[in-house]
Amino acid sequence: MSTFSTGSAECRPVPICFGSAASCRPSKVRNFMVHRKKTRSRKVTSIIGVRSAFSSRWGVRRRLGIPPGSRRASPGNHGVCVNSLRRPPSIAGPPYIALRQPQPMTQPNWSLPAAVLFDMDGTLLDSEHLHWDSAMEVIAEFRRKEAPAPRIQDWIGWNETEFWNTMRKDFGLEPNNDELTEYRSRIFERMFEEEGPQWMPGVVPLLESLHRAGLPMAVVTAAPRQQLDVVAARGNFERWFRTWLSGETDAPRSKPHPDPYLEGARRLGVDPADCLAIEDSPTGARSAAAAGCYTVAVPSLPLPAERFAEAHRIMLDLREVRMWLLERSTSHARRRTQSQRAVLPQ
Repeated sequence: MSTFSTGSAECRPVPICFGSAASCRPSKVRNFMVHRKKTRSRKVTSIIGVRSAFSSRWGVRRRLGIPPGSRRASPGNHGVCVNSLRRPPSIAGPPYIALRQPQPMTQPNWSLPAAVLFDMDGTLLDSEHLHWDSAMEVIAEFRRKEAPAPRIQDWIGWNETEFWNTMRKDFGLEPNNDELTEYRSRIFERMFEEEGPQWMPGVVPLLESLHRAGLPMAVVTAAPRQQLDVVAARGNFERWFRTWLSGETDAPRSKPHPDPYLEGARRLGVDPADCLAIEDSPTGARSAAAAGCYTVAVPSLPLPAERFAEAHRIMLDLREVRMWLLERSTSHARRRTQSQRAVLPQ
């Protein structure tokens, strides 16, 4: 039976700080947040104009659902410093708003899934801004009339055909959808080559652990095939994934329809109900849930939790996903050992 291994030192789960306040010094958090604002969070703030929601002590308490005066971490929020009630630098990230569950959390009917299906942009790679910037360049190049600027929050995980149909109507774009997609793909490829693959926090330890456990994995994306091939080549997908597919070309219908995830499960030879799907967008979460997969949402942009109503649970990042899978795996192994204790020699 497959077990979920903790692996090497760099793959250790994020610790929960139950020690003294000195071990979670505010200065370390403050210095780290300044560094984050200058690096990765800059892309988020430049697109949607949002500063980090976790830059103040009381903002942490309020957004993590910790009542005033409470000294305990709220359930499910791993890594909260119980004494200082500040997030440690190890899991600081972009400003998440979808921190509360949209519905009561349901448990899957497996200890470990038969396969794991990943979305690509915003889940595996920090590349949503590249897709958006390339689309805005295309609109700026071909627009014939003015219209209110679209918002990335409304189109995250978009279907390429639906997106361009709307943009052509709003901005009077003359090229057809295929021409617009081709033009955007060339711009995206140039941007991606310049920046290189930027993995989301916790991706590599999670992929390594799943790979060591022998779980098959696939990438299921709504991005066009040309863009998927560029990312797969630079990101060395063959190291972890058995297959990767584009909803635009490899399935009858793209997200939010269930077809891409049904095709991904079929390629891996497993039942979709035995699969774990990890998504960052409401569109992708609807697609995975409609296919019957157990769906975990890991939002890459600050979105209301209600938009992830179809997801079975919401988590902060892939580090929390890995800790959750590790907990399920070890709990199952512990129950098996206890049930065999009567027949095994002491």
